[in-house]
Amino acid sequence: MPEPVTKAALLEKLRIERSRLEELLTQLTPEQMEQPGGDHAWSVKDILAHLATWDRRGMCWIAAAVRGETPAIPEAGMTWEDGDKLNAATTLANRDRPLAEVVTEFQQAQQQLVAQVEALSEDDLHRRVRGPGRGGPAVVATLVK
Repeated sequence: MPEPVTKAALLEKLRIERSRLEELLTQLTPEQMEQPGGDHAWSVKDILAHLATWDRRGMCWIAAAVRGETPAIPEAGMTWEDGDKLNAATTLANRDRPLAEVVTEFQQAQQQLVAQVEALSEDDLHRRVRGPGRGGPAVVATLVK
């Protein structure tokens, strides 16, 4: 059985991931961040927009799990099978947005996610958030992957 995830370990994982990403971002020019990748159509800007969207979903999952509810994708009427549609909608919505706005939104979503995890009690983290059978991937497992 895997080690239980502590709040400190989760926060450290989020800190390391953000630090690594911020370092990579400083190495790219704005032009590079707008260009699609070699093996897929997404640019770095697209990826940042998707990460911000997933961080916001993570916040919704945490809030729902702590209330004892089943976490779900918050977009009205969507199911887990609609992932491709959600991704396409995010890419389309961010196509004409300025790069700086997308980067700022990503940074704010990251900060809000960390704040929400910090506000959890260890009991919420273990008893609620990692609970099995909650209608999708466990929040902690998703965040820690």
